Amino acid sequence: IFTPEIKQYLRLVLFTKSALDNQLNISKNMAVLLSKNNPVIAKDLSAFIKAQNTEEQKFLAAKFILDYPEITDVSSQSFDEFIQYNVKTIKEIDNFRRNWAFEDKCAMRNYPSYYEKYEEYKNIQINSDDLVVNKIGQIILDFASSNPNYSSVPQALSQVVDLVHYGSCTDKKSAEYAKRAFQFLHINYSGSYWAKQTPYWYEN
Repeated sequence: IFTPEIKQYLRLVLFTKSALDNQLNISKNMAVLLSKNNPVIAKDLSAFIKAQNTEEQKFLAAKFILDYPEITDVSSQSFDEFIQYNVKTIKEIDNFRRNWAFEDKCAMRNYPSYYEKYEEYKNIQINSDDLVVNKIGQIILDFASSNPNYSSVPQALSQVVDLVHYGSCTDKKSAEYAKRAFQFLHINYSGSYWAKQTPYWYEN
C-alpha cells in the first residue's frame, strides 16, 4: 500500500518519537527497518543498533536526531514535501530554520491575531520538559557528564547549542542547556574542532 518514501517517513517519525519517549525497543525495530532500505541511514544507525547499554542507546538515538534535523519537523503540514526528500536534504538545516525541533503547540500559540482560532490557541500551556530541544539537551549532557571520552560527545555538545539556536520552540531551560553544553565543550575539549566551530551560545 505504501511507497518506499512513505515507509521511510513513517519509520523516521516512529524512531524519533519513541526515542524521545524512552521506548528504545520501538526505536531499535525502526532503526533495523530503516537500515535495510537505506545505506546512508544504515551507516548512521549502526552504532545505535549495536549498543547494549541503555544510556548509550539514548545518547546515540539523540545524536542521530541531531544529525537529521529535518526529522523533528515531521508534522502533517510538511508530509508531502518531506517524503520527496533524499537523505542529504533530511540532514540539512534549511535556510528558513523551520525544520529543527518544530513543535506543533508552539506554532499554534504563535498564530497571528487575525487567525480565527487565535483566542483559543494563544494561551496554550507547554510543559518545558516535553520540548524536543530540552529532551535532547538533557540526554546529551547527562551522557557527556558520565562519558566525557566518548568520541562523538564534542560534536553532540556543539549540536545542542545549534539546536537551541535554530529550534522553533525554546524557553529558559533550553537556553540553560545551550549554556551548559557550550561550557562543557570549551572546558573539556577547548582545542577541538567542535569547540572552534562553536564560538557562542545563545540566550532566549
